[in-house]
Amino acid sequence: MTGRPVVRKSTKSSPRVAVLVGDFPRLSETFIVSQIGGLLDCGIDVSVFADQRDEAGLSYPSPLARDIVSGARFAGDHLLYRLAKMVRRPYRLKVAMKSLALGLTDGGLANNFDVLLCHFGPNGLRALRAKHRSGVKGQIWTAFHGYDMRAQLLRQPRSGYRELFREGDLFLPVCEFFRARLIDYGVPAERVLVHRMGTDVADIRPRCSAVQDEDCVRIISVARMVEKKGLEFAIRALGLVRDNDPEVNWSYQIVGDGPRRQDLEALAANLRIDDRIMFSGAQPHTSALSAIGESDIFLLPSVTASDDDIEGCPVAIMEAMAAGLPIIASRHSGVPEVVLHGRNGFLAGERDVGELSKHLAALLSNRRMRTSFGAEGRKFAEEHLDNRVLHKRLAERIAMVAGTRS
Repeated sequence: MTGRPVVRKSTKSSPRVAVLVGDFPRLSETFIVSQIGGLLDCGIDVSVFADQRDEAGLSYPSPLARDIVSGARFAGDHLLYRLAKMVRRPYRLKVAMKSLALGLTDGGLANNFDVLLCHFGPNGLRALRAKHRSGVKGQIWTAFHGYDMRAQLLRQPRSGYRELFREGDLFLPVCEFFRARLIDYGVPAERVLVHRMGTDVADIRPRCSAVQDEDCVRIISVARMVEKKGLEFAIRALGLVRDNDPEVNWSYQIVGDGPRRQDLEALAANLRIDDRIMFSGAQPHTSALSAIGESDIFLLPSVTASDDDIEGCPVAIMEAMAAGLPIIASRHSGVPEVVLHGRNGFLAGERDVGELSKHLAALLSNRRMRTSFGAEGRKFAEEHLDNRVLHKRLAERIAMVAGTRS
């Protein structure tokens, strides 16, 4: 996506899609901007309905994101929403004001869209409410990514998911693991289609093995600092690596920020490896990709969080594969569908520090293995995770719906 020219909307006769998102464009949800750009390139007319602007997300990719944002409809622009921010108590009033502003903004969904493409389950519920309230005619397609697949949400009658599962037209989980879970919770199998969030493979140059620094192997994670990313166990595993073989020279960079940063920094200090770890904070997407391209191993041992939050398959893993890095990850959710143990990376059990440290030691000591795994990862990304193919496939399905409606 880097360097893509600004893309304008298609003609009035094109298939019309409304994309429903939360705060937009989020730095941690670059895949949504990429998908919108891909649909526009395929001749789909796209309108975005969002909660609030996320100014930090405009760094990816700057021209395209700003062009999309300029035409988006934000509930946060509504006077009621702005007033709600000033209300502290009662909390119910604050929520009600924001919900009303969102409902008024979503009234525009009745404007003859062929498909309402909803990212994350709660936005599928938004589309369903708009359908009941405003007579929206377009099909409701809901993409499930992670937190929206929590078991307690799926099984809770009051969540509204049962109604969405009954009335929604298509469900787009990002991995087979999520597909099976949706079917278990009552979605008809014929309405569940896995659609991965891939990466812009053509824009990610595979790193050259010749630039690897023999004196120091560079390990990297790109992730929000939240529990499900498993960064605590990455740091603990590296502490064990240092204890077992203090002569091995490695460095570890974490690109990202979040509520657990202070705890992670303290953990690194307690394990006496803080001199080898760099906490880089949140970075623009292009900077994160550059950091990946200058590294040797990608590490992201995801876990099921204490509140049941889970991953699908992190886009950062797919970007690292496209860049030709070997992966160390967890046997978690949809990750094993992409990270093939012993071929393009290693998988460990969730929270298994010993297994993680064993895999790290294997890759740290074997440059040939790192190169082989990286090449296999790049090949897998080209064959299965290329956004150009994935976006085209989605656009063709949208065009079929538009053709049927017309």
